[in-house]
Amino acid sequence: MKEPYGVGLDIGTNSVGWTVVDASGHVRKLRGRLGLVYGYLKKGQPQQTGGDFEQRVVG
Repeated sequence: MKEPYGVGLDIGTNSVGWTVVDASGHVRKLRGRLGLVYGYLKKGQPQQTGGDFEQRVVG
């Protein structure tokens, strides 16, 4: 990826998401998939208690 790009983060209390966009704001593909990923704690527990984190790749 040699063109300019940006990374967007969405960090919530029980979830985290990120995306990669080009200079025009369009979602970029990374290794053949859209650069759009999110994950969440299933039970909403703090990480210190061993919460179960699940990740999903969109695209």
